Amino acid sequence: MLERVFRDPVVLSDLKTGRFSKPLDDLIDFLTEQRYSLSSIQEYLAIAGHFAYWEQTNTPTGSALTAMSVDRFLNEHLGRCHCRVPRWTRSEKARLGRFMAILRVHGLVSEVEVQFAATSVDLMIDEYTAYLRDARGATPGTCREYSFLVREFLETVYGTNSVDLPSLTPTRVIDFVSGRTKRIRSNSKGVTSALRSFLRFAEMKGLCEHSIIDAVPTVPRWKLTRLPKSLTIEQANQLLDCFDQSTAVGRRDYAITLCMLRLGLRAGEVAGLALEDIDWPQATVQIQSTKMRRASSLPLPEDLGRAIASYLQYGRPRIKSRRIFVHHIAPLGASFTASAVRAVVGRAFQRAGLQVPSRGSHVLRHTAATLLVQHGASIKEVADVLRHRTIDTTVIYTKVDLPTLSSVALPWPEEVQP
Repeated sequence: MLERVFRDPVVLSDLKTGRFSKPLDDLIDFLTEQRYSLSSIQEYLAIAGHFAYWEQTNTPTGSALTAMSVDRFLNEHLGRCHCRVPRWTRSEKARLGRFMAILRVHGLVSEVEVQFAATSVDLMIDEYTAYLRDARGATPGTCREYSFLVREFLETVYGTNSVDLPSLTPTRVIDFVSGRTKRIRSNSKGVTSALRSFLRFAEMKGLCEHSIIDAVPTVPRWKLTRLPKSLTIEQANQLLDCFDQSTAVGRRDYAITLCMLRLGLRAGEVAGLALEDIDWPQATVQIQSTKMRRASSLPLPEDLGRAIASYLQYGRPRIKSRRIFVHHIAPLGASFTASAVRAVVGRAFQRAGLQVPSRGSHVLRHTAATLLVQHGASIKEVADVLRHRTIDTTVIYTKVDLPTLSSVALPWPEEVQP
């Protein structure tokens, strides 16, 4: 494999006889087992071999690798490289990370990593993130989103100076929110929610007055003004018919989509399903909520159970992972993520040729709730299936029961002629 990437005999000799010879072979074996294509293996090998060649010719013999070596290679060397090896310009850091993991297995990377001095903002964000996680029970996704927005706020207000919350004024809070809303109109509600959360944390720590929280502007959010976007029964069936269930990937993607249409699962909840979450004798499925730190048990519909069983028996690779839905190509057996689930649904909409207002995966959750209401389920039952914390969130689905609404609608008053 090395000969397919590196042509220079001197480079080949250095790589084959140096201390990176075995790790490079292991990298090839790993990528081959994970079903990476030949072109992808060549790209991984090119950046790994490039780094190995540079490291052997630029560092003292026998010295251990550190994070500083990788940083120098990526940020200093690649920009002015004249090595006699192939140079790839895409995703160097990600591909090099896989090689570094193999080097750690071989004991060639020092455990001592380079430490960088934390700024005042870093320390504040670390403390706030720990508060969200430990005191508020926030999910990892919420911790990441809120910490990102609060960091942007602190860096905008204080720059490189120390964070001085007692001196924070309402004007600076309002200016940040209004300025960011002008630049990025989407997620203005998330910005104000994150700021209020952070300022409550600061008040609890005695770093600011409660009155500063009132300075965060309120973003109007009109409830129940629109019908939830959903599919009709015919459109849902058309979507399900677009999967080729004679293939392993088709069985997997069909079961993924059915999870959302029958149980109203979120993309992250589908990705998180594990083998032990399904109780086949009791016909129930345990849902590990992505928004709340608690599990819910839901009945397993017969068609969904058959779809998952078919995938597990005739489609899923024989791997050690406990997740139900996994990748069938490189990296083979890797667990699905929420974004991978959304991609499955997006491709299905494209194949089905459905002309609908929304092609996102969340429309399937709305469809599940809408169909429940139209088949006579109560709002409380719909709230239980969707695992809403308050029934107010579910009330919007009362508007989709159009036959019932039409039966109670009053006739339009006619003008009485004199």
